[in-house]
Amino acid sequence: MAHIQSIHLLYPAECDMQLFGPRGEIVSPVMSSDGRNVGGCRIFIDVAPWARIAIHALTTNMGTGTDASYILIRDIHSLKTMTFRGQQSLYWESEGSQAEMEFSQGFLETHARLRGQYWTLHSGAQEPRSGLP
Repeated sequence: MAHIQSIHLLYPAECDMQLFGPRGEIVSPVMSSDGRNVGGCRIFIDVAPWARIAIHALTTNMGTGTDASYILIRDIHSLKTMTFRGQQSLYWESEGSQAEMEFSQGFLETHARLRGQYWTLHSGAQEPRSGLP
């Protein structure tokens, strides 16, 4: 039971988000006033199994001189991870249909912001055919 509680403290359910669908808006989580976001927050993005994900976003108010403030974007299919630091416009594409964005505790504590969009890209995999001729 203690193991489950430690995971809950690292990634509290109240700041994790899940996004579904072919496109959508991404907004970074905000640090809770009671500091319960210990360990950071995550956004999970799921699109159709035959699609890939593109993310375009802008990070602001990242502050300077801290390596603790970052965003990780991970492709769940390949487990390839990219780290973004500092104020910038970022663009990222997945190999698979699921992605995870992790906002570090430092990102949340500096009141940094990320705002952007995700959308689907067609991959080499076949879309399922409908039953109609």
